[in-house]
Amino acid sequence: MHAGELKKLLTADSGLQPAEQKLIYRRKERGNGEFLDTCGVKDRSKLVLMEDPSSREKKYIEMQRNAKTQSVHRAISNISFEVDKLADQVH
Repeated sequence: MHAGELKKLLTADSGLQPAEQKLIYRRKERGNGEFLDTCGVKDRSKLVLMEDPSSREKKYIEMQRNAKTQSVHRAISNISFEVDKLADQVH
């Protein structure tokens, strides 16, 4: 099995997508295409799975972008509502 396959298997348990994961064995990050048995991983070997710090930053930026978009949508909706009220008064 290679590291990328293991990351896919761990997605459900970790809540992290494979691109958001770092797989560490013997203090070295293992690449997605790297076969684990060739770098010494055996049954009962200890691996460390951690969240890639850059993925947190990407999530934060995406959350900010979404918040701004929602704010703009609310403002447009409020303006549209006010325009509709004014249009009803004109008729």
